Formats: sequence, structure tokens, C-alpha cells
Amino acid sequence: MASPKDDHGDTLPPFSLWHKIRMLSSLLALPFAVAVGVFRENKGRSWRRAAHIASLRFLLGKPRTVLELKLGFMVTTAELYAAWARKSGADVLTDELPEGAALHWIGPRREDRVLLFLHGGAYIFSGRVEYFDMFESFQKEYKGAVGIAMLNYSLAPEHPFPKQLRQTVFAVQHLLDRGVSPSNIIIAGDSAGGNLVLQLASQLLHPHPSLPILRPRQPHPVTDTDTSSLEFPEPFGGMLLISPWTEFNMDTPSFRRNRTRDIIPLHASRLFTDIVRQGITPTLHQHLEPGITPPGWWNGLGRVFPRVLITAGEHEGLVDQIQRMAAVIAEQVQDTTVFILPGGVHEDFIDAYASGEGERGDDYKIVVSWLSASLKL
Repeated sequence: MASPKDDHGDTLPPFSLWHKIRMLSSLLALPFAVAVGVFRENKGRSWRRAAHIASLRFLLGKPRTVLELKLGFMVTTAELYAAWARKSGADVLTDELPEGAALHWIGPRREDRVLLFLHGGAYIFSGRVEYFDMFESFQKEYKGAVGIAMLNYSLAPEHPFPKQLRQTVFAVQHLLDRGVSPSNIIIAGDSAGGNLVLQLASQLLHPHPSLPILRPRQPHPVTDTDTSSLEFPEPFGGMLLISPWTEFNMDTPSFRRNRTRDIIPLHASRLFTDIVRQGITPTLHQHLEPGITPPGWWNGLGRVFPRVLITAGEHEGLVDQIQRMAAVIAEQVQDTTVFILPGGVHEDFIDAYASGEGERGDDYKIVVSWLSASLKL
């Protein structure tokens, strides 16, 4: 069984001894924070779920540098994928892409139906084990009839925008060149991954000459010199957005309203937005921040993505921005479904797997049903 390369863009940066000491010393208060969180916060949840949410709020809520956060949270996506494969007895199937990106297949490679997933993590964290638990749930639901490919993209701040969008274009082009029909591809993402899906949609509607352009199936990979417009004979199968990050600001009331409820405290939200803004240039601003676009920007979206599902949590800081983006999308895509989970937090659908409660929520049922209909299973 081949091992994935470890030179992808989500490779851990070097850490000093000081970073390690500071991070480890701060963890001494974690048990107390979790105990308080279980009894004071997240009413109506199981103790395991409340403990997990409290631990995330503690780890993200203290003033930390980006390096310290990565030290506390990050194992590379390639490492997690290899660990999942060993545990599951599955083959490691990794397709290398340009500029250090890779596609990790969960289950067999397929050309008939593919779910391309772009993971979240504020563009600074790699994938989490919860993603692979979710993918296994999907494979169980669909009896292996769907190919699931997770994009391993480069992370900020070491790799600023628009590198992640470039790598996403390469991933989609790779699937097309393998013979997958656009109508049989669902492009999905959570949080930053949802933002990346919308960046791709912007590039499809408004091809920017500084970025690679998608073409119909080609015998050779797409290159930077490609400047033609997208001319697929058919649209993609659909777009799935789970708690998508649509604006790099905290101007909406839901950030204040949910500041003690969501898993991402205000301090962490400020840090994340400051990091991603570093890579935004005036010429690409509209491509990279989908919630801040001029009127008419999304005209024609329904011809590219005729089906859209957006999920979010009632108690997440992003919910007002998500609903605002959902309204814009619904104007262009008649078949748009929006589900706000009562009492849900950011990425509730995925985060539930961390406490062994995946597959239980109404959001899971809606996503599974929507994917089944979109892929004609």
C-alpha cells in the first residue's frame, strides 16, 4: 500500500521550543474549562458534546499565535488519511496535483459519480478525523456507489490566496480529464471549504486571466496560459455548502448574539479573518470574498450549479452572513435548499462526529437525501 507524499502545502511549519512550552502550559486549565462548559453552556446537548464544544472554545478563545494554534490542532491531512486507511484496511489512493495539492480518495476511485470535498479550517488548519467519519457514513448510506475525493490544499499564512483556488481548479480539471461528467460531480465544502466552493463558482462565471481556467475534458492538464471561457455541455451536479464562510468580517449581529454559544469565539474569528485578508488583492477581491460582490455578479449561477444545499447552525456567528448569501444564491438558483439547525453551532453537521453523535441530526438526513437526489442514486 503506497503512502501519500508528505510535501503538500499543509505540512506543519517549524515550531520553536517557546511555542511548545507556551501551548502546553496553557492546556493545564483545559479540564476546568471543560467542566464549566458542561454545566453552564450548550444546554440541551449530551455531556460528551458539551465537553467537546467547551474544549474547542477554550483552545480557540485564548490569545494565541497562528503557530501555536497549528501546534495545538494540526496533523496534516495526508497523515490523517493514511491513519484512516490503516484503521479501515483501505488502500491509500492519492492523486498528485499541480502546486503541491492532492486528492485523497475515500473508497475506490470512480468516474460515474463523485463528491469532491473541500475541507474547512479557516485556511490555516488541515483536515480532521471527523471528515473521514462523515465520508464513511456516506459510503455506508450509498453502498459505495459514490467516489469521494477530498482535496488536500495548501494552507495560510505560508500559502496565501489565491493558491487554494488555483488548486481547486486543478482538482476539478483532474476529475474531468479522468472522464467524470460535470453533471455527476457534486462540489461540497464546509466553512473555509464552502468559501472555496463559492470562489470556484466565481471563477466559472467570471474567468480571471491570472487564474487557471476550467476546460472540458483535455488530454493534458490545464495551464496558467488557458484564458478561454468555460464551455461545458452540461452543468455540475450541485453545490453543497456546510456553514460556508462568505465574508471576511464580523459586521453582522449574529457574531455578538452567539458569542457565548458558538464553538469559535470572537477572538479566534478576528484572528482568522486577519490572516486570510493578507492574500486578498483588489483585482481578485470579488473572486475570493463571495459575500461582498456587486449586483449581478452571480447572474447565471443556476446554469453552472442547478442545485444548491446550504446548511448552518442557529447559534453560529456566521449565520446572518450565511443567510444573506443564501438569499443571493436563491435568486439565481431555483432549486436552492437552506436548512438552519435549531441550536446548532458552526459545522454542527461535521462536529457531531467528534463526540460520536454523527448521523443523528436533521441536517445529516437532509444532506444524505439531497446528495442521493443530486447524484440520482
